[in-house]
Amino acid sequence: MIKEEKVIGLPDEEEVFEEIEELAEDTATPVSSEEGIEFRLAKIRVVNQKIEDFEKYAQGLIDKITKWRDGKIGTLQARINFFKTPMEGYLRNLYEQSQGKTKSVSVPSGRIQLRLPADKFNFQDEEATLVWAKEQDAQKFVRMKEELNRKEIVSHCKTTGDVPPGIEIVKAEKPDFIIVLPEEKDEQ
Repeated sequence: MIKEEKVIGLPDEEEVFEEIEELAEDTATPVSSEEGIEFRLAKIRVVNQKIEDFEKYAQGLIDKITKWRDGKIGTLQARINFFKTPMEGYLRNLYEQSQGKTKSVSVPSGRIQLRLPADKFNFQDEEATLVWAKEQDAQKFVRMKEELNRKEIVSHCKTTGDVPPGIEIVKAEKPDFIIVLPEEKDEQ
C-alpha cells in the first residue's frame, strides 16, 4: 500500500484557509473607487499566479506518477507474457496436431482458446463502391445525413428578424460580469 504523506511544496488546508481569511479581511470593504478595483484586480492576479504555479507543480507530480505507474505495469505485463507465451505455443501445437479440431483447453483455473478474428473490409475506393451501391439499391446501401447549418440560420435571424419555426430566442436579461487582466510581458 502507498502511504499518505505531506507533499513538500503544497500548502496544507490550514495554510490555504488562513490565506483566504487574510484576503477576505483585505477585501471585506465595499468598492467605492477605482483604487478599490485596482487593489482587487492585483489580488486576483496574485491568486491566478498561485493557481498557475500549483497547476505546473501538480502536473509535474502527475507526470512522475504516470511514468512510475507505466513502468510497474510494464513489468507486470512482462510477467503475464512470460506465462502466456508457452501456453499459446502448447495450444497452437494441439491445434495443428488435431488438424484444427482442438481450439481450446479447459482446466480448473480457467480456459485458453484460439479464436479466428472477423474478416476486415477495407474500402479502398469509396467512389467506385458508391457508384455500385447507387446502381444496386441506393436506399439500402447509401445513407444521407441531413443537419442544420446553425451558423447560417442564426445569421439569417439576426439580419432579417425572421425566426424559423422550432427556434426560440432567449434574450439575455443582464450582462455577465467579466474580469479582463492584461497579459504580462516577460522582461528579458
